[in-house]
Formats: sequence, C-alpha cells, structure tokens
Amino acid sequence: MPLADSMREYLRSLCNIHLF
Repeated sequence: MPLADSMREYLRSLCNIHLF
C-alpha cells in the first residue's frame, strides 16, 4: 500500500534527522 510506504519513509526520515 502507498500509505504504509509513505509512513515508513516518514519514520525513516525522522530517524535520519535524529541521528544527524
């Protein structure tokens, strides 16, 4: 599903921002 993919990408982005 596109919604799940978008949610996963959003979470990944947040993690990246938190790490960097």
